[in-house]
Amino acid sequence: MTPFSSHQYIFLFVWTFAEQVGLPFPALPVLLATGAVAHAGGVSFTLAILLAVAASAIPDTGWYLLGKYKGARVLNLLCRLSIEPDLCVTKTRLAYQKRASLAVLTARFIPGVGVLTPPLAGVLGMPYLKFLGLDLAGALLWATSYIFLGALFHAEIDRALLILHKLGASFLAAALVIAIAYAFYKWNQRRRLLRDIRIARIDPLELSQRIQQGDDLLIVDLRSEIDFLANPVMIAGALRMSPSELAARHQEISRHAEIALYCT
Repeated sequence: MTPFSSHQYIFLFVWTFAEQVGLPFPALPVLLATGAVAHAGGVSFTLAILLAVAASAIPDTGWYLLGKYKGARVLNLLCRLSIEPDLCVTKTRLAYQKRASLAVLTARFIPGVGVLTPPLAGVLGMPYLKFLGLDLAGALLWATSYIFLGALFHAEIDRALLILHKLGASFLAAALVIAIAYAFYKWNQRRRLLRDIRIARIDPLELSQRIQQGDDLLIVDLRSEIDFLANPVMIAGALRMSPSELAARHQEISRHAEIALYCT
């Protein structure tokens, strides 16, 4: 039994809950460690799985309700908090567009998608009881798979936990420095990208003023189908097409007017 097992139940619940709330605390290592500890008799497999399911499903319901009643603004908020804000909703949309039920069931297995799928299900009107059933089934499958995988590789995981216990604060400090450095790198990369394309951007107020002035503008609404369904209001006179249609319908875009592209 490892020193990690003394507060395993509390640690498992809090860490899993934190990940589903949207904090950058991956639950996978904790689930694997829990499986290793359970194999040694330190905790109950059944109770550990139930706690992981509860810790995952409770915040999922909250996100679903926020998505249902607050709309796409919830997704935008989550993406602004993400390290990959330009990709997070895109990955979720692609997973959800293929098969909504399967997306809810398997979302936790796809990095960067798990926390975004519940509010997206709410935004697009999936019935709550259907969402809850799929979400609970997905959480059960996810928790059971990784806890039993941890039990299967208990010897290797137990050795790793003992090493981490001996390293103590020095390991945590190193991990924190690496995480901060990576977050700074991604922030700086995004800042440079936005600086490079700023000259080609126009804010909504300026666009509204130019429309009122009668400028020769063609506005193309390039929101994805999911974003459009969540908020089907369009700018008057805009040409509507999804990004997937752009290659086939590009000839509809005039080459003689100034073009403003409107996306998510």
